[in-house]
Amino acid sequence: MSDKGFSIIEVVVAIFVFLMIVVGMLGMFTHSYKNIQMINYRGMALNLAQEKLEDCREISYSLSVGTLTENNLNPGGKFQRVTTISLPRVGLWQVQVNVSWNDPQGNNQSLGLSTYIAY
Repeated sequence: MSDKGFSIIEVVVAIFVFLMIVVGMLGMFTHSYKNIQMINYRGMALNLAQEKLEDCREISYSLSVGTLTENNLNPGGKFQRVTTISLPRVGLWQVQVNVSWNDPQGNNQSLGLSTYIAY
């Protein structure tokens, strides 16, 4: 044996170690991408809920008790927004907004906001 190069065992071990590192990093990137998507969807849902609450505040003089369901919101049409308006006591509207969607893994997610509006 000479000391001029690497043996086949050393090359195989080096390739194995390199592949283990690459596979671990790919798993980490995939997991990070899914988390970024979920955060993105949650942010869009929060914006849709806040938008509806602001709309209700602006037209508080013409609110009426009831439930409004809006489907296929957002450019992708992935969100459903349900707005419920009640009158818990005279002079005070309660507005509840619930936004639901399916995440990239197909799980149903939802986010709800609620506020009171005096009139």
